Amino acid sequence: MLVNTCIKHRVRRRMNVLFALVVVATGWLNAAAVRADPGEAFPRAEAASVGMDPAALESLGSVVRGFVERDEIVGAEVMVIKNRRLVYDEGFGFRDREEHEPMGTGGIFCIRSMTKTFVGTAIQMLIDDGKLSLDDTAAKWLPSFDNDKSRAITVRQLLTHTSGLALSELLGHSFDEFGSVRALADISGRSGPEHPVGEFHYSDQGADTLTAIIEAVTGAPAERFIETRVIDALGMTDTVCVLKKDDPRRTRACSLYLGTRGAWSRAARPSETGGIFPFFLGSQGMYSTPMDYARLLAIWSDGAGRGGGEGGARLMSQNAIRRGLTPVSPRVLQETNLAALSLWYAQLWMVYVNQMLGGDGMPTMGDVVAFGHNGSDGTYAWSFPGRDLMVLYFTQSRGQTTGPMFERGIQKILLDGDVTWRPERDEQAAGAGGAMKLDDYTGFFEPEDGGPYRVFYVHDGKLTIDIPAEYCGPLSPDPEKDCFALDAAPAVKVRFNRDEAGRVVAAKLARGPNENVWVRFTPPPPPALPSIDEVVKAYMAAHHSEALTRMKTLKLTGTIDIPARKLSGKVVARYRFPSFARIDVDYGARQETTVIRQGRMWRAAAGQPVREAVGGEREHAILMMPWALYGDWRESIPELTVVRRAEFDGKHLLSVRAVPKEAFPSRRLIDLSTGLLASVDTSLMLPGLGTVGVGTSFSDFREVGASGGEPGAKLPFKTEVEFSAPMLGTVTTKFEAAEPGVELGDELFEEPKPKSNKPTSE
Repeated sequence: MLVNTCIKHRVRRRMNVLFALVVVATGWLNAAAVRADPGEAFPRAEAASVGMDPAALESLGSVVRGFVERDEIVGAEVMVIKNRRLVYDEGFGFRDREEHEPMGTGGIFCIRSMTKTFVGTAIQMLIDDGKLSLDDTAAKWLPSFDNDKSRAITVRQLLTHTSGLALSELLGHSFDEFGSVRALADISGRSGPEHPVGEFHYSDQGADTLTAIIEAVTGAPAERFIETRVIDALGMTDTVCVLKKDDPRRTRACSLYLGTRGAWSRAARPSETGGIFPFFLGSQGMYSTPMDYARLLAIWSDGAGRGGGEGGARLMSQNAIRRGLTPVSPRVLQETNLAALSLWYAQLWMVYVNQMLGGDGMPTMGDVVAFGHNGSDGTYAWSFPGRDLMVLYFTQSRGQTTGPMFERGIQKILLDGDVTWRPERDEQAAGAGGAMKLDDYTGFFEPEDGGPYRVFYVHDGKLTIDIPAEYCGPLSPDPEKDCFALDAAPAVKVRFNRDEAGRVVAAKLARGPNENVWVRFTPPPPPALPSIDEVVKAYMAAHHSEALTRMKTLKLTGTIDIPARKLSGKVVARYRFPSFARIDVDYGARQETTVIRQGRMWRAAAGQPVREAVGGEREHAILMMPWALYGDWRESIPELTVVRRAEFDGKHLLSVRAVPKEAFPSRRLIDLSTGLLASVDTSLMLPGLGTVGVGTSFSDFREVGASGGEPGAKLPFKTEVEFSAPMLGTVTTKFEAAEPGVELGDELFEEPKPKSNKPTSE
């Protein structure tokens, strides 16, 4: 599909060093006594009464206010609880921006993966009850697991993301294709592990399988057990497993926004429609408030598992808490901004442990300093039991990257007590006296052993790294001279080397013991390399770009295949040049439509509301349309640089860097033997996954629209799109037929209607 993107040969290299940014985590434990009255979990109190500086809390709030002002999030609620007293609770931005509804406090958020902690709590209760064992196999409770591939998977492995099951069978499907969490779990049982059993691989499928096991053990829906034994027992009046359209609480539900900084689009409005999940998903389905979620944190923080204070009923045993919070696997692809701590995973909890480990390097319960979890729609929670401190930061901005920065604020402001800190201050301090002028570090760099270039450039006032087809994201100055840390993974450092004259000549990217060295280079000017004007002229001539305008319309039909998601189907792409497109994909039980109309863009998928794309997502898609991709790049891309000649797989290539207005920069490779476009490498912001490298390779070029002795446009009939995130894998589109000049009415390019899950026919 011409709108798709990805490329095999460069994405596969060095992907596992840096860039699986699917989630940013939270923290945990020792033990603190319950101090709240049984009837009220967290009475309000002045900060000074519990030994906190009010200025520190206001400073933490100002960090979030800055996120809103810079449009890094749409809205958020921040809550701080100290000694079981509520000392700070403020809302920022909007609960619904289009309706001008301020966030305020008490908003209900979709907590996504934080749902897993409720499922983990329920499993620990069933173990306490003697109804379940950590070493029970899933096959004992679910017949779909009783096969050679899945029979050995245990409850323990499901709790610790070491079962080998896929991230999610929902990717590429809609919720109502399954009908129940049991149906989703049964797919995992029949499919078997996707990864080696025993290795950590974050898995929604594991949590959904545990949800199905709860149902099998109790003989009732899992949500009924969780509502009775956890939600009701803790007095959580605003927590719901399935938010239905007639639930009166829905009026306080926050609208969901997708996108990135400066480009947010409203994707769901549960205050009117209810939640987006038709049945309870233990991996991601719950809605809650910061206040309610703090009640769950509290019973795990106490070490006694009691609800409602010391006089409350015991929900879990101390052994259950010890089991749930004992570190099992290091989160090697996630980092923390909490000093001297490293992030591990326990049993459906994320835990922060003291890095000063002895012996075999495996932490114990005694090494755990903090715990918590996060959700991919933008919710975060931390508990520091030794300080009797809980911090909650809930947003509804899916795709935001502020979690690590807020965590940095916790460290700087609440733990270190630097009440003057704000995100910009470190950069200003680092730049004082010219020690770290960002322009010193900008430019092109290439690996010592050769290979694709990297670029450092300034975007929105921050140094940004761009590794085409792998990752693109901002860095923040490190206390070490000439050193920066990746915002999304603070343990990943970039150190710059200078020569005797003080010029930056190399960069070293380091993560733990691994180090990559990149040497600075400058693209030579013409005539060593052709000018961008010469490149565009030759490129358009090779593709016969003028034929696109001559044919006016084009319809392409073919097939699409996504092996990693076990999806295949038919694709129909219709174009009316130069500004209209409609692409329909039919997987049989699921249909998807993308419409582009004179600079606007909509996406529709079965079982989901129609969404208008904005910002970088919209611009990227338009730039991948035939009229932009094979036309005059200078008309749609403000910055184009001819970087160098390169050789790969026996092909001689010309590399051009393209920097659009809002989308991520891309590397475009032209095959010098044919003059045709070989590939486009870039990054995309994908909700729930963060910034993901994506590359596109084009092949099987054919002439389309030849007429009156004039040649047709040379267009690729095969496109391979490879994502750096393994769970997305490769998307291959093959067109089989082309019909230039067909009649395409205006109605095709109207905003699409919501999709059903019934198969359609062309």
